[in-house]
Amino acid sequence: GKDYTGSVLSNGSCVVTILGVDLQALTNGASYTVTADASDDAGNVATTVTSSSFTVDRTASNAPIINAISTPIIDPTPTITGTGVNGNTIILYADAANIGSDVVSSGVWSITSSSTLTEGTYVIKATSTDPAGNVSVDSTTQSIVAGATPTMTITAAGAGAISSGGATDDTSITVSFTSSQPTSNFVKSDVTISGGTLTDLT
Repeated sequence: GKDYTGSVLSNGSCVVTILGVDLQALTNGASYTVTADASDDAGNVATTVTSSSFTVDRTASNAPIINAISTPIIDPTPTITGTGVNGNTIILYADAANIGSDVVSSGVWSITSSSTLTEGTYVIKATSTDPAGNVSVDSTTQSIVAGATPTMTITAAGAGAISSGGATDDTSITVSFTSSQPTSNFVKSDVTISGGTLTDLT
């Protein structure tokens, strides 16, 4: 062991400084006992000795797991869930921004974004910090698309423009669909036609 000396302050407390290099020399996973005694200026040693034990922990937990996220996310402050080690603190990131934290309980965590996500694509990741302060590597990332509720504008034209609820004697009309947001999965089966037939989408 190694001895350290401190001085008792006027309020009765005592501060002893242990060098960082000495702490780093301790073996990871090993248990140690710290013992403290006191003596006065005359050299009298206290009869009561205080001791405390601790275990060195420099090993981080495994990365947390983020549950599958459906996309796009309409809610600008989404709730993201996952699993991790009980008692660890999960920090959630959208790109590089910290958007919330939670302590794992019963193996699960849930974080509602503390920041409002504007429309766009974000990379979501999480880290796990154990009670000793060890931080895990990043979780597997997921990409999400955040945005407002999309709207669809429908216009129809035959020989001329046809207003909503209007009538025409044209045998064929062209219908145009305009989305307020980019889309790549709008297909023919998404359209319901009454009293006619939709030939195709282009």
